[in-house]
Amino acid sequence: MAGQAYRGRWPCGWKKVFGIKMDTLMRIQSAYDLAQTRKREKSIRVRPPTTVASR
Repeated sequence: MAGQAYRGRWPCGWKKVFGIKMDTLMRIQSAYDLAQTRKREKSIRVRPPTTVASR
C-alpha cells in the first residue's frame, strides 16, 4: 500500500505552500476514500468468519 504512505506525506508540503492545515487535507482525503469505497460496496465480498471450537 505504497499509495497510503504517500498520502500521509503530501499534506505536509501543501501546508508549507498553500497554508492549508494538514488535518483539513487528511479529512478531505479520508472522505474521498470513503466515498469511493461506498460506490463499490456491492462488489466487495466478505466471507463470514469461521467459528473456532471452544476449549
